[in-house]
Amino acid sequence: MNIGVEKVLQNPDWLTLVFVVIFGLLSILNAISPKRLFALGTCFFSKKYFLVYSNELTESNVFFYRALSLLQLLVGTLFVFLIFEKSGLVEDLSFLLFGQLFLLLTGYFSVQYALGLGVALLFGSPDLFKDYYLYKSSYLKAALLLCLPFLILLVYAFPESNFFYKLTLCCAILCFSARWLRVVQGFNKRISRSGLFYFILYLCALEISPLLVFVKIAIE
Repeated sequence: MNIGVEKVLQNPDWLTLVFVVIFGLLSILNAISPKRLFALGTCFFSKKYFLVYSNELTESNVFFYRALSLLQLLVGTLFVFLIFEKSGLVEDLSFLLFGQLFLLLTGYFSVQYALGLGVALLFGSPDLFKDYYLYKSSYLKAALLLCLPFLILLVYAFPESNFFYKLTLCCAILCFSARWLRVVQGFNKRISRSGLFYFILYLCALEISPLLVFVKIAIE
């Protein structure tokens, strides 16, 4: 019993505060539109979110999507921070590092969006990019929501368990792989066979390359 208490107390207070903010945002989102939030969380298994809620970006629910984007950034930053902590990639595991990762992740998504939009405008396909961005960002948010329970258990229930850390990574890889599979499936009918090659090339250039740059900057 005492061992369990000691493990929980090893976690910094600010990390608990991050979880409080995350659950506060989830509570607000659930209070604003529980059906929309549930549809997003289950979009891997149902297309209801894309069929019913994807075009509802009006003034009445713009706060919902902004809060959802903030939630994505916080959970994503937390995920990267815990990977750094468990793998020993960095020594200074402080709130300052978490803040730096948050800003880097914000910049990563902003640059990625700007580059994608620029390429879409260059080739005259802004509508295609809009649909593509909707799919990939929605599936990313759903994947992070699915990973959130594992992050909580990793911090408070199994902080010393290497097996659970690997299990969390495997579940995350599975979710992110399913995300890209869903994105490609959603666009395979809109892209010709020759265009599919350039679409995959686009994914490598504007998705993987910025991610590698992000990891390099974060580690340094």
